[in-house]
Amino acid sequence: MKTVYKVMLVMTPSSGRTRLENALREVGYAATLADEGLFALTELERGRPDVIVCGDALEDMSGFEFFEMLKDDPQLEGTGFVLLSGFNAQMLGRGGDMQIPESTGAEDVVNFVAGLIAKRTRSQAKAGQAAPLERRGEVERPTEPPRLTSRADSNPRASEFGGTLEHFSLFDLLMLLTQTGKTGQLTIRLGGEQARMLLEEGRLHHAEFQDQSGEAVVTRIFTEAERTAGSTFAFDAFETQRLPPEYHKLQSIHSPTDQLLLNVAIALDQHKESKRG
Repeated sequence: MKTVYKVMLVMTPSSGRTRLENALREVGYAATLADEGLFALTELERGRPDVIVCGDALEDMSGFEFFEMLKDDPQLEGTGFVLLSGFNAQMLGRGGDMQIPESTGAEDVVNFVAGLIAKRTRSQAKAGQAAPLERRGEVERPTEPPRLTSRADSNPRASEFGGTLEHFSLFDLLMLLTQTGKTGQLTIRLGGEQARMLLEEGRLHHAEFQDQSGEAVVTRIFTEAERTAGSTFAFDAFETQRLPPEYHKLQSIHSPTDQLLLNVAIALDQHKESKRG
């Protein structure tokens, strides 16, 4: 039996909801709609979606006010939340919930939704929990939720955004870029210095910092970002899925990205433990 993931769009029609609804349905998501926060609450009593995508301004409240009403509800613990608001990206403080720019294109929002579902599914698996719908005896979850691939008529720079690393960690940022298969350049400003990473279809291709490059540099960048207040980032998406030829010779990373990020997470944990000791 084919699994259908459910997404609730809590947005006004004027906020680009139709385009996003069509993009979700195109790859097989079931979408429900709500213009108002209070109406959405009523709908949530009838059934829980996998992800809620919320606009910045609803008919009766702001998108952030709606999130505040939901974030402590234990019944929605397994439901992701994506807020389309402002210009910067940041985490919302409950698991992997995220705020991404209002200008983010529909294709990229779909892929962020898929990445959020995949991240939560992996977290549940690590915790030894059954997926939410499996507990209700409905359907078996597939390994990965559906995503949209790049199309010729899509906005090639829709995923370009920046922000601070105060509430949106570098680790979360890299996870999102890899899960959504991005190709482009990530620039991280660490005080008076600058680091750079290149990604190709969600895989780390190159990293450089302080005149050094390679896999070991990735951990150094993460460590520096952890201890440098006011760090910022900017992601510049390329117009093609593959890196342009002139970037191929820069390749300094050959290990699988998932393994590399796992090594980084272990190194960061060890660093924190050594500081406590």
